[in-house]
Amino acid sequence: MSHLKSLAAPKSWPIKRKERIWTAKAIPGAHSSAIAMPLVVLLRDVLNVVENKKEAKYVINEGLVKVNNKKVKDVKLPVGLFDVISVEKTNKYYRISLNKKHKLFCIEVDKKGANLLPLKIRRKRLIKKGVIQLNFTNGWNINVKDKNYSLKDTLVLDLSSNKIVDHLPLKEGNMVFLSGGKHAGSFAVIDKVGKGIILKEGKKTWRGTKKYIFVIGKKAPIIKLTEK
Repeated sequence: MSHLKSLAAPKSWPIKRKERIWTAKAIPGAHSSAIAMPLVVLLRDVLNVVENKKEAKYVINEGLVKVNNKKVKDVKLPVGLFDVISVEKTNKYYRISLNKKHKLFCIEVDKKGANLLPLKIRRKRLIKKGVIQLNFTNGWNINVKDKNYSLKDTLVLDLSSNKIVDHLPLKEGNMVFLSGGKHAGSFAVIDKVGKGIILKEGKKTWRGTKKYIFVIGKKAPIIKLTEK
């Protein structure tokens, strides 16, 4: 089925469920449906740059919409957490974030900020002598020679040059963003790394779930994720 009832859509989608009986269903992609939505939903229901699916198809076919600095072809492409969407007709850039109510939302960013994309390492494997392939949680792969990158670390990619510009390891003192669980949408600091990971926010500490922990900075987030 190419669509689903609005009431059955993931709770993270910021849509008006009672105004529209049906909504679009995303095609399979790397993002979990809990932290992603179809591009047409974002353009129509969140950013309000189109009124319907037909208009969404037109702006996409005309190459007026980019996701992470790449032109896209499918209105049902899942766009998710940290992705950057640019709309040529408005000359604006938006990053997808998640609030503490587990709702996805878009925050406007400047062109410089839009060029940065944090990528969390999901898997790494040696593909040939001296070359390691890194697989990221958003489905992307990059080949590197640096052996200092570990699982769950974050690499920051400059989308304009396709070069890695920063390495944010999963270590004590670094800042993280929680993409799910009880503390979804929150920022915390890594207090201790051992058999588990202890996180700290103010005076509160708790054991974090690696699946939801995304290193996002050293002293501060390297990308804008809130209006503050």
